[in-house]
Amino acid sequence: MASSKEGTPRVLVALDCDHTIIDGNSDTWIMALLPDHMVPKEIKKRFKKEHNSWTIYMGEIFEYMHSIGIGEAALHDSIAGIPLTPGMKELFEYQASCPQLDFIVISDSNSYFIDVILGSQGFQKGVNKIYTNQAEFNADGCLKIHFSNPHTCPRKCPKNLCKQTSLRGFLEEQRSKDIEYDRVCMVGDGQNDFCPCFCLKEQDYVFPRKGYSLVKLLQERKERQSSDDGDDIIATAKPWDSATEILNVVKGFFDS
Repeated sequence: MASSKEGTPRVLVALDCDHTIIDGNSDTWIMALLPDHMVPKEIKKRFKKEHNSWTIYMGEIFEYMHSIGIGEAALHDSIAGIPLTPGMKELFEYQASCPQLDFIVISDSNSYFIDVILGSQGFQKGVNKIYTNQAEFNADGCLKIHFSNPHTCPRKCPKNLCKQTSLRGFLEEQRSKDIEYDRVCMVGDGQNDFCPCFCLKEQDYVFPRKGYSLVKLLQERKERQSSDDGDDIIATAKPWDSATEILNVVKGFFDS
């Protein structure tokens, strides 16, 4: 990947997956494969009693699925059938035509699901890197999830993934290749998309999906800006319903 051409900006878009690239939650979507679409009560009870992480909970569900004969083919077809959010196809198509626009995915889903989602849409080449929980099928054909992104973030990030840590890591990795971004955009919907907003600069953008918690978190933070902790969000926030709204803003970076 070449560094920025003189006079042409280079832009990075960091995307969440669930409720952002796809119009749904991949973990809950596959529950339709279960008998009566229900998670066994003992798995639910154990999750509530032990306060396990969601990733551990999903690992138990995958083991249950395997035990009742739900294999890779069924999982693949289910995940591939999740619809994209409105306008997301057009956003990825534009990226494919714009060499100065880079995409990464940062998601607390898993690598198998994200590979299927991107692969089924032909989006793999448009994504420079994926930060998520690594997943693979073992020799018996059971999908196993591994915590892959340990961090020391003091905020309430899932213990296996801090999106700010991942974003900063990617930017540092690119700098080591003499690649600098003129703008960075964070696109997401939920609470774990909030932390990376704090590392964005004034020229950067955060795109929170309308109707989801990130919009409220950003609004509450704006009302408390310049508080004693001195930790403000200075990027421009642009809530969206359709990714075409994101596309229009991104196009403007290159047209100006």
